[in-house]
Amino acid sequence: MNITKCIEDILLDRFAQFGFNYEKSDTGWTYIREFGGVKEFIEIEKSNWYENAISCEYRKGTSTRNTIAFLRDRIEQVHVFSDESTLKEELKLIVDITEKYALKWFEQIKVKKKDLPDNFLKEEWAPLLQSFIRKNSIKFDNIESILILDKMLKKEVSKEEIYSISYCFGEIIKQNFGAEWDYSPEDGPFINNIAGSEKIALKPFVLVTKIVMNPDVLSLEYFFINIKSAVDGIKN
Repeated sequence: MNITKCIEDILLDRFAQFGFNYEKSDTGWTYIREFGGVKEFIEIEKSNWYENAISCEYRKGTSTRNTIAFLRDRIEQVHVFSDESTLKEELKLIVDITEKYALKWFEQIKVKKKDLPDNFLKEEWAPLLQSFIRKNSIKFDNIESILILDKMLKKEVSKEEIYSISYCFGEIIKQNFGAEWDYSPEDGPFINNIAGSEKIALKPFVLVTKIVMNPDVLSLEYFFINIKSAVDGIKN
């Protein structure tokens, strides 16, 4: 069963009608459109907890909404399928949810034009980052440090702590898989060429911000597992 082909066959043209452009990576399938300088995302990923399932999330600014949140008869936060036929049924459901509910949700979410995250790769950030690392005993070559960072994100965190956690998670990815930091005028610092693949990139600040908004659903451990799965897929 070719999940990518099913997603492209059913979602590509339909979402294009809504103004979304398609981006494929080794970690998922993303559709993006922009209004007034603000980007809106439809993000689809494979589930790490179910063998045959995908999740679909809408994101605008710091606000996110799962497709299942618009339904009353579903418990799992994923779309479960057993074969190509049931996968296509779930994808058609995603189209239906997007048209009936998500487009209106995007309109209701009001955000200012995106403020760029500070470039915490600059030299002036080094003392604050090193202090944070020492204080919380973060070790980049030990994935147990991810649990320390996740525990912090369960509580209220300051802007500086969000940047520090973003940096630390990026360094953990870099140390464990091999990668390099890069900078985008649009997204700020990000991790590129993970495990030597140009297709696998990571925006730590974006992920940490998503977790802050949904601490009971998302975690750095969850995203680490997604990256590891993508890296293992390349090796195999």
